[in-house]
Amino acid sequence: MAMELPQLVLAWLALAGCAVGAGWRHWSAVAGAVGRLLIAAAYSASLAIAPLAVWFGMREAAVVASWNLALSLTVLSSLRMLLGMRPPYTLAATSAELPKRDIKAGVDALCRAFGIQMPEIRVTRSLGGPEMMLGAVGGLPAPAVVMSDLIYHRLSPEESQAILAHELAHIANRSLWILALRVPLSSMLIVAMSGYFTAEFSLAFGFAFYVGAGTLLSRAIEQDCDRRAARVVGFRRMISALAKIHALHPAPNSGWLSVLAYAMASHPSRSTRLALLDRAAPVGDKPDHEVPARVFWIQRGLSLTALLLWLVLLIVAWKTAAPLSRRIDVQLMPLLLFFVAGMPSILLSIAMRRRTDRIANRVRTRRRAWKVVLLGFAVFFAALIAATAIAFAMMAADEAKMDTDFWAWVVVATLFAIGAIWCIRSFRAQRSVYAALRQHDFPKALELGAKLPRRLARRPSWRYTLGIAALAAGDRTRAVADLEQLLRDVPNFRAGILALAAIYLDEGRLDAAIELAEQATRLLPKDPDAWCSLARAYERTDRLEDAQRAIEQALRADSEDGSAWGVAALLAARREDAESAQRLLEKALEHGPGSPLVLFIQAKLAVAERGVNESRELIEAALTAIEVNPFAVMKTETNELSALTMAGRPSADLPSG
Repeated sequence: MAMELPQLVLAWLALAGCAVGAGWRHWSAVAGAVGRLLIAAAYSASLAIAPLAVWFGMREAAVVASWNLALSLTVLSSLRMLLGMRPPYTLAATSAELPKRDIKAGVDALCRAFGIQMPEIRVTRSLGGPEMMLGAVGGLPAPAVVMSDLIYHRLSPEESQAILAHELAHIANRSLWILALRVPLSSMLIVAMSGYFTAEFSLAFGFAFYVGAGTLLSRAIEQDCDRRAARVVGFRRMISALAKIHALHPAPNSGWLSVLAYAMASHPSRSTRLALLDRAAPVGDKPDHEVPARVFWIQRGLSLTALLLWLVLLIVAWKTAAPLSRRIDVQLMPLLLFFVAGMPSILLSIAMRRRTDRIANRVRTRRRAWKVVLLGFAVFFAALIAATAIAFAMMAADEAKMDTDFWAWVVVATLFAIGAIWCIRSFRAQRSVYAALRQHDFPKALELGAKLPRRLARRPSWRYTLGIAALAAGDRTRAVADLEQLLRDVPNFRAGILALAAIYLDEGRLDAAIELAEQATRLLPKDPDAWCSLARAYERTDRLEDAQRAIEQALRADSEDGSAWGVAALLAARREDAESAQRLLEKALEHGPGSPLVLFIQAKLAVAERGVNESRELIEAALTAIEVNPFAVMKTETNELSALTMAGRPSADLPSG
């Protein structure tokens, strides 16, 4: 393939134009600076075309590199850089309306402290369940920040400002520009190596370099952002905010699997981040509780060991690789490089599996899975039979001038295109409902859900989703009717069982709630929410021993589930074991910060111990947490707290809840 310098320049100009187009919508919406847009486009285009430039330079030096690799990696780098020009969100899934707090003034103060202009800040609303409290920053031409509403609802105002300060620190230290180098630099290395080694080895070595170098760079940047944010908002506040963020992350914070996963992860572990901030904090700004040093040193040692192993592997691979001139290569080394490079993602996925599988197990139906498999086989064989029939028909007609293979594959391609269009239409219909749910516009979600194609509307997962949307919209009668009909049609649909059990419990239909909760524990024996629901139902009927056994099962399923620790604290209080109740409540607040159920139990225990007047702040915090969460089925708890507030007197006995 011949390529001259003018063609390379034209390709760069085309990529720069594409970069401008990719960032134009967001840049114009926030009225960004023209100079920054042009600089970002030029930077992105230069990095995107870098692999092709390396190939061109090597050709000029009479070294033959792989053209196919250079072109493919240029396309990959271009896609990465074009994504970097866009903000880290879609308008349909976020809102510009910030929660009802005086946030703007705090953001202005943070931006002045960092010496940056105020970026666009948007909020992504949660859909219930164990979602992560995340923040993200992106967009080279006009930086933008997206924050989960859980950050504002489950953290204190000061802690949410600390997390926002961390995201703004990414803009202040220009990490958006630095992190954009990872893919292009690794691609340049691969192209350069392809002139001396085989393509397989070059790809494997470059991928291993990308993962290792990217991890080192990302961890250093994250730690720098933690320190910058802590200097602005205070180390104690930053440590408290990070501890709560990690408490709700799907990756566990304890156990050897977690330690190994975080040793090679792109973000430092909870213990590492807290310990580093604790060591850097001035004497007057230390956290109230001591950060455990043992776990930190174990994590630090494993991280250094992983780094050394990565460096040794790269050196050994480089020394033992066969040169391209010999046309041979040891196949074991590329496989080993790919395996080691993929190990961080594999370990983190395994560590997160316990919590991520929890949601998947609730909505999984075996019958639907078999239908999908059978449908796939049917479509494949139908396409194969049709293509073969046309080929034989054309051969029988003796149409020698016609390429039968060509026309056979035209039929296959046509069937594939029809299937693709069918899938795209389904995706668009689902995306519109999903966007309405993300905006918490539940009436619109129900309206769009009624227009879903019949084959989608019959799916148990969508019927469940629309039932929950009706509940969040305030139409509990419709929600109960929809969920009850769903369970009549699909009796073992686990998510529907849990949701209906929660509604029955909230309405005081305790026998029905216990029956459904027991069914849920049989179907989901490793789901702490099922056991927690059963324990709460038993506690309402004063079956405290059964409730204790159920909550112990919940904690065996997940020892970091905040709701389970909260119910355990409530049961201890019912046994009049105040010391154990306080200890368990502290565990609940540690693992479930801002949880409506945990805050309700905290307020309830405080009222029983100190009376209403001295517990008003905790009562208001619990009521607020329930109010801002449209998926919290806690009408009974709200009425109980409201009644206590109106009464304004100490509670002599602990009421059952």
